[in-house]
Amino acid sequence: AHSRGAKFISTQSQHIPISKGTNVLIDLLDESSDRSAKLQTTISTVSRMGDRWVFELEWAACPLLD
Repeated sequence: AHSRGAKFISTQSQHIPISKGTNVLIDLLDESSDRSAKLQTTISTVSRMGDRWVFELEWAACPLLD
C-alpha cells in the first residue's frame, strides 16, 4: 500500500472476480499501529500472475498513510 493506492493479489482462481473500473470498499490495516481505515477504492488495472489475479487499487486519500 502507498498514499494513492495498493496492489491486491487474489487466491487461486480461474474466473475473474472483479473487473477494471469497479468501485470497492476495503478495510486497510496498519499492523504497526493496529489502526484500520475503510477506504473507497477503484480497480484501475487487472492482470494475471500465474493462477492468481492482481488488482491495482486507487484511492483519493488514506488517513493511515497520508
